[in-house]
Amino acid sequence: MGESVSAGLSYYHVPLVYHDELFGRLYVRSSWDDDATWAGFFDGQLQLFRDGQVTVLNPEIAREPLDLVEATLFFGRDRHRVQLPAKEVNDAFVVG
Repeated sequence: MGESVSAGLSYYHVPLVYHDELFGRLYVRSSWDDDATWAGFFDGQLQLFRDGQVTVLNPEIAREPLDLVEATLFFGRDRHRVQLPAKEVNDAFVVG
């Protein structure tokens, strides 16, 4: 009674892409390795973590797509046409 049970699963089993459609949050990691790149869009702010630094990006400004292996992020509010990369893409999101 009152005991907590742990499944003993590693965080490596957690998906690298999480999209909360209700609140518009998006979290994407390139991998679970220490040197991974990740992006998070939440509370109207887009953050990119790469090479040990967090950068806040304006998602409404058009820039090159960000390929994070499991998902590709496209930017810019005025882009009506999205061209996927030549390689197979697991998930694609337009941010901004």
